[in-house]
Amino acid sequence: DFDRLPAAQFWTSRMNSEARIPDSWPYNWIFTIKRVTAATNWRTLIPCIIPRGPVSYTLYCIYFPQELVQSGKAAFLMGALGSLIVDYCIRHKTGQPSLPIWCPEQVPILPPSEVTDSDISFVLPRLSLLVSTSNTIAEFASDFGLPALKPSWDPHLRAIAQAELDAFYAYKYGLTRRELTYVLDPKSAMGENFPSESFRALKDKEIRELGEFRTYRLVHEAWDRLFASGINMMSSL
Repeated sequence: DFDRLPAAQFWTSRMNSEARIPDSWPYNWIFTIKRVTAATNWRTLIPCIIPRGPVSYTLYCIYFPQELVQSGKAAFLMGALGSLIVDYCIRHKTGQPSLPIWCPEQVPILPPSEVTDSDISFVLPRLSLLVSTSNTIAEFASDFGLPALKPSWDPHLRAIAQAELDAFYAYKYGLTRRELTYVLDPKSAMGENFPSESFRALKDKEIRELGEFRTYRLVHEAWDRLFASGINMMSSL
């Protein structure tokens, strides 16, 4: 039910809410990062697009300059912060059950000058697919110049889109396939006796629920499909 919303416990006036949102932000959605987290969770950095409105201290809000939204480069940053590569960096920075604001501020992110039109064409359709899960944020895709997407929830298609984004950002960060393997599961790259782990909670969760480390397989398949030939085969959905 794409019209269903959680029932809020606390309420405030629209005037109070709008006073906290920058005047330069015309959109009906907000990009947020969850504050409560832990390096032992299946993901540490959890970004989300939420409907415009009041936000409690449990979320960090990120507002972009208009030119970054209009050019699509804001979508590149959103996708990066949702990638396993950035998550791998974040979980080495926090050991507490919350995400201090300086952690995402210190994450290495490619500057806008390094983001190409081809990058945006690859990221934006996949990001829009992952975001478009409610009628309350149905304008997200069109705000970036794409045709409006009807909200949907296809777990398989979502997993493929996320895996392709994870492979893409690994490529943009200059990782080799072996280095990507190490990020996903160090033991697969270095041997079963290697003492380091990265996404153990995610691995255990997927093995328990799906019978395999599906993210590991899908990201490698996406890498091989897009980059293994030595030719950049990226394309839009």
